[in-house]
Amino acid sequence: MAQIEFEFSLPYRITRRRNWVVADCFPLDICSQGDTEADATRNLTEATQAFLLSCYERGVLEKVLKDCGFTSSRTKTVRPSRAKNLLKVSIPLQFTPQAQCHA
Repeated sequence: MAQIEFEFSLPYRITRRRNWVVADCFPLDICSQGDTEADATRNLTEATQAFLLSCYERGVLEKVLKDCGFTSSRTKTVRPSRAKNLLKVSIPLQFTPQAQCHA
């Protein structure tokens, strides 16, 4: 079995709302909350991982990312984000080889 990981660095922001700390990954429109900033960020990371993995498994990840304004970096240079906070999200994918590869 082989494992491949996709890694995303996404901007997010932290705000306080009453008794909660809210973490918001605005490019993907994903929010989460927690009692502390660390809890909210951890919950946002888990929600983002679940969302991206679900999109990949359903075969719609590329379309969803394009709909959210992302573009392919294969055709142009991508500048690093100037966001204050970057959410590091890793998506592990498991593959079972069906036949030998002779690449």
